[in-house]
Amino acid sequence: MVSLPLLLAALLGSLVGVLVAIPLWRQRHYRSSAALAAVLALACAGLYSLLGTPAAWQPAPATDSGAQDLADNTERLRQALQADPAQAEGWVLLARAEALLGNGEASAQAWQQALHHAPGQPALLVEAAQARADAHPQRQIDDTALAWLEQARRLDPQAQRALWLIGIAQRQRGQPAAAAQTWQQLLALLDADTAASVREQIAIARQAAGLPPLDASQATATPAPAALLTVALRLAPSAGGAPALAADTPVFIQVRDTLGSPMPVAAKRLRLADLPAQVSLDDRNSVMPGQPLSSHRQVQVSARIALGGSASRSDADIETAAVTVELPAAAPLPLELRP
Repeated sequence: MVSLPLLLAALLGSLVGVLVAIPLWRQRHYRSSAALAAVLALACAGLYSLLGTPAAWQPAPATDSGAQDLADNTERLRQALQADPAQAEGWVLLARAEALLGNGEASAQAWQQALHHAPGQPALLVEAAQARADAHPQRQIDDTALAWLEQARRLDPQAQRALWLIGIAQRQRGQPAAAAQTWQQLLALLDADTAASVREQIAIARQAAGLPPLDASQATATPAPAALLTVALRLAPSAGGAPALAADTPVFIQVRDTLGSPMPVAAKRLRLADLPAQVSLDDRNSVMPGQPLSSHRQVQVSARIALGGSASRSDADIETAAVTVELPAAAPLPLELRP
């Protein structure tokens, strides 16, 4: 198991790395700045393991030099972000550092900033919600954290951790039946060992709700629903002089109704590095509560490179034309993105 001193050393290295990398961020050299922070984190952890004294680590008083160094570097990072706030990575690191220092309120504020500068990222939304709950005196998932989790689930209907935490929030609110239903959605996404532990929690929640135990068919992982639509998505060959895009740039497949609603009825998130890809969509990719993809007979399908990094469309994004499709679609729908 990684020791707390090594974790602190790595975090100190990351904090210093962010401070040094701020000029790179300003010049939009994101990969270089991230790599620099990572290298310094590993270097600090490695040097500590060689030269430090892990055995001497005890619960430290406020004057402990290591804790003070962490607090000092956290303050420097905080000041750097106040001067140049549009750095999502820095806010994420500050939120984690504040949590490690026991500053729950400051950590929550840093997460707010991180999500403001990096919207539409399910993983960050879930981590922020978890951190906010960890900082609560009763480890409660409050309304703000629950809203983040619900947003993560809308962006990624298969976000397992979001579904798990939403179920916990429902249990905390005295809604055991809703929690059991939420956790049942997890079963189709889990391996056998993990599904077994989730079924135990479902059984407890159903008992608290006065519901009968799951029968044998319900207690097994739910079979994946039939695919309603398959998209064969690829990038067009790069034109001469076209700017290179980062491999982790988000790509969204969006399915909308034919009535012109701006809200997708289903969506799937990929990365440029995943293309070309053949992606099947079913009811698990539905976005609107109570409106599964299978309830629609005709939809419009498009794909978009989100240059802004958000699930919300921006003027800079690269998008295909929308194609009208009858559901269920027998043949794959070819779409081509042209950067």
